[in-house]
Amino acid sequence: FWEKMGSLSANSNQKITVVFSVDGLEDTNDLYRRYVKWDILNRNIITFTKNGGIGIQEFLIFNHNEHQLEEAAEQNVEWGLKYITFT
Repeated sequence: FWEKMGSLSANSNQKITVVFSVDGLEDTNDLYRRYVKWDILNRNIITFTKNGGIGIQEFLIFNHNEHQLEEAAEQNVEWGLKYITFT
Protein backbone atom coordinates (compact mmCIF):
# COMPACT_ATOMS: atom_id res chain seq x y z
CA PHE A 1 0.00 0.00 0.00
CA TRP A 2 2.61 2.56 1.07
CA GLU A 3 4.86 1.69 -1.85
CA LYS A 4 1.98 2.35 -4.25
CA MET A 5 0.94 5.54 -2.41
CA GLY A 6 4.51 6.83 -2.63
CA SER A 7 4.59 6.24 -6.37
CA LEU A 8 1.20 7.88 -6.86
CA SER A 9 2.30 10.88 -4.84
CA ALA A 10 5.58 11.14 -6.73
CA ASN A 11 3.77 11.17 -10.08
CA SER A 12 0.93 13.49 -9.05
CA ASN A 13 2.65 16.82 -9.79
CA GLN A 14 2.41 17.57 -6.03
CA LYS A 15 -1.36 16.99 -5.95
CA ILE A 16 -1.10 14.06 -3.52
CA THR A 17 0.51 14.83 -0.17
CA VAL A 18 0.07 12.55 2.82
CA VAL A 19 -0.15 13.96 6.34
CA PHE A 20 1.33 11.68 9.00
CA SER A 21 0.08 12.54 12.50
CA VAL A 22 2.96 11.42 14.69
CA ASP A 23 2.82 13.01 18.13
CA GLY A 24 6.09 12.02 19.72
CA LEU A 25 8.88 9.54 19.34
CA GLU A 26 8.89 5.81 19.92
CA ASP A 27 8.42 6.15 23.68
CA THR A 28 5.62 8.75 23.66
CA ASN A 29 3.66 8.57 20.39
CA ASP A 30 1.30 5.86 21.61
CA LEU A 31 0.28 7.88 24.69
CA TYR A 32 -2.07 9.87 22.43
CA ARG A 33 -2.16 7.75 19.26
CA ARG A 34 -3.43 4.56 20.86
CA TYR A 35 -2.50 1.17 19.42
CA VAL A 36 0.07 2.59 16.98
CA LYS A 37 3.07 0.28 16.73
CA TRP A 38 6.19 2.39 16.19
CA ASP A 39 8.02 -0.17 14.06
CA ILE A 40 5.09 -0.40 11.63
CA LEU A 41 4.66 3.38 11.53
CA ASN A 42 8.38 3.83 10.88
CA ARG A 43 8.39 1.19 8.12
CA ASN A 44 5.34 2.69 6.41
CA ILE A 45 6.70 6.24 6.33
CA ILE A 46 10.09 5.08 5.04
CA THR A 47 8.43 2.94 2.35
CA PHE A 48 6.28 5.89 1.29
CA THR A 49 9.14 8.38 1.00
CA LYS A 50 11.59 5.91 -0.60
CA ASN A 51 9.04 5.52 -3.38
CA GLY A 52 8.98 9.27 -3.97
CA GLY A 53 6.03 10.12 -1.76
CA ILE A 54 5.56 13.69 -0.64
CA GLY A 55 4.54 13.81 2.99
CA ILE A 56 4.44 16.07 5.99
CA GLN A 57 4.27 15.40 9.71
CA GLU A 58 1.72 16.98 11.99
CA PHE A 59 2.87 16.90 15.61
CA LEU A 60 0.46 17.77 18.42
CA ILE A 61 2.29 19.10 21.47
CA PHE A 62 1.36 17.70 24.87
CA ASN A 63 3.09 17.76 28.26
CA HIS A 64 4.37 14.23 27.68
CA ASN A 65 6.10 15.04 24.35
CA GLU A 66 7.02 18.74 24.49
CA HIS A 67 10.63 17.85 25.33
CA GLN A 68 10.96 15.94 22.02
CA LEU A 69 10.39 18.72 19.47
CA GLU A 70 13.99 18.94 18.31
CA GLU A 71 14.36 15.17 18.07
CA ALA A 72 11.03 14.93 16.23
CA ALA A 73 12.25 17.46 13.67
CA GLU A 74 15.41 15.38 13.18
CA GLN A 75 13.30 12.21 12.80
CA ASN A 76 11.19 14.00 10.21
CA VAL A 77 14.32 14.67 8.13
CA GLU A 78 15.45 11.05 8.49
CA TRP A 79 12.06 9.90 7.24
CA GLY A 80 12.38 12.14 4.20
CA LEU A 81 9.19 14.08 4.88
CA LYS A 82 8.90 17.58 3.44
CA TYR A 83 8.34 19.40 6.73
CA ILE A 84 6.87 19.15 10.22
CA THR A 85 4.25 21.33 11.90
CA PHE A 86 3.94 21.68 15.65
CA THR A 87 0.51 22.50 17.04
